[in-house]
Amino acid sequence: MLFTGFVLKGDKEGISAGLILYNLTAIVPLIGDKIQTLLIHPGKSLFILPYFHHILLLPVSFIILLNSVHNWKPNPADILKGLVVVIPMSIMFSIPVDINPSVSVNHVRGPWFFWGIQEMLRYLPPLLVGVVMPLAFFLVFSFLPWIPEKYDRVARAFIYTGICFYGIMCVVFWLNW
Repeated sequence: MLFTGFVLKGDKEGISAGLILYNLTAIVPLIGDKIQTLLIHPGKSLFILPYFHHILLLPVSFIILLNSVHNWKPNPADILKGLVVVIPMSIMFSIPVDINPSVSVNHVRGPWFFWGIQEMLRYLPPLLVGVVMPLAFFLVFSFLPWIPEKYDRVARAFIYTGICFYGIMCVVFWLNW
């Protein structure tokens, strides 16, 4: 929802986000072009499909995830730990209103919650960072209610490891910037 929200801003940052989405879907083997036509069309109709996804499909996905999380009740201490990290970050780091026109594409800096993705794209293939990892995270969360109890610890470890790795990538981005 954050990504389509950035596209829908309609400013330079939004158009850049739309092009990133377009290029990321192009690298999916065999079906990338089909995914492109389902998600975004560059040009005059750039905002139509992201708007559709933002107001209809993504909220449905979000409801599915909420149902999974509801059935998988996380430890309240873990929620508190997450809030202790996220709230100060959201206060300390402002979200830029738009990309500075004088900045080159190589120096574009997204908001703090996208820093981890930007840093991973420096070291890992875009297909892995932009498609496989988010899809794996979504699928694990979606299927949590049906994961057998003996694999629950593995699923939790996967989720916590992913969150920690992403947090580390955000810090590395911040330190390198």
